[in-house]
Order: sequence, then structure tokens, then C-alpha cells
Amino acid sequence: APASTNEEHVPDPCLPKDLTLTEQPIHTGSSTSHTRKPHTLVGTGSFSQCLTEVTPLLNKTAPCPDAPCLFNGVHVPPIDFSVSHFVGVSEYWYSSEHIFGLGGGYDFVQYERAAQKFCGKQWPEILQMHEDSKRKGHLGGDGEVQENGQIVGLDKWGDKVEISRLEMQCFKAAWIINVLHEGLGMPRIVDPGGN
Repeated sequence: APASTNEEHVPDPCLPKDLTLTEQPIHTGSSTSHTRKPHTLVGTGSFSQCLTEVTPLLNKTAPCPDAPCLFNGVHVPPIDFSVSHFVGVSEYWYSSEHIFGLGGGYDFVQYERAAQKFCGKQWPEILQMHEDSKRKGHLGGDGEVQENGQIVGLDKWGDKVEISRLEMQCFKAAWIINVLHEGLGMPRIVDPGGN
């Protein structure tokens, strides 16, 4: 229920559980009293629902005058994933390594499992994990934990991970999965070798 007549609460599956963010609409054209109200997004932390709700943003139904198209009607040459074994996606690295600690090779099962676990956490717990990680102060830029010059594991987050990244991580993880599979058409295959 809204806290007041000037604000509306909207459940958001793409935010960690119980994170609240208030968005003030900005209109350049006509608007109604409803669309001018601030909307408070309340995280429900449902990664599977977030995946579903983010999919339309690819605009796969846009006309494709010069087939084949990836999404939004934009032409690209066809991608043959049996030949192209390497696809570099910068945002994937930050989500996979810096937040989930999964390394570089993509395993969609591990990635989706990590995203579901992260998004389902209570926001105060995520904030506490962030504080604990910052307090350690011995992390490298990629969050590596070293002992006697040897990498022995990955800490949760390096000190370069900002709160704003943690707030948007569920959405970004869903966006990446949708771009890779629904957008680029990368097959969902299980390959422990990372191919």
C-alpha cells in the first residue's frame, strides 16, 4: 500500500529482496498526475521473474528489414557458435567475477544459480557482506585472496564493488542472460570446460 497519496510502491523482481529505491519521473511531454508521482520500487528478489520481465526489452518483435537481426530490428551477420568459441562481453566479466566470483568462462547453470542466490538475499545482508569485504582491505582489484603469493580463493567482493552495482546486479545479470541467449542466440549448453 502506498505510504502517502504522493508516492506509489511497485514490486520489482529485479532488485534484491527488500531494497527500496524511489524514482522521480522526468517528463518532457504530456503526463498525468499518476505518471508524475514518485514511484518506490520494492525489491522482491525473484530472479526467474526478473528474467521474464526483462526479455521484452530486447524488442525481438521489431521488424527486421535486412535479416538476420539480433534484436530491435538490427541486422548482423549470422553467428555460428560451432566456429566462434569466444565471445567477449565486458559487463558479463564484472557480474560474473566481481560479484559472483565465478571466473571468466561462462557456465549458464552456475551463473543463474549464483544470480538466484544473490537476488534472494535480504538487502541488509548484502550491505553487511559489502561492509565486511571492504573492512578486510587486503583484496586485489579482482577480489583475489592470496597467501604467500598464491591465490587461494576469491573473496566475495573486492573494494572496487560499489553499492550502486550491488543494487543493479539482479537486473544486470538478467539482462546479460537475455542478451546472450535470446539476443545473440548463444545455445544453453552445459560444458564444464567453459566452451
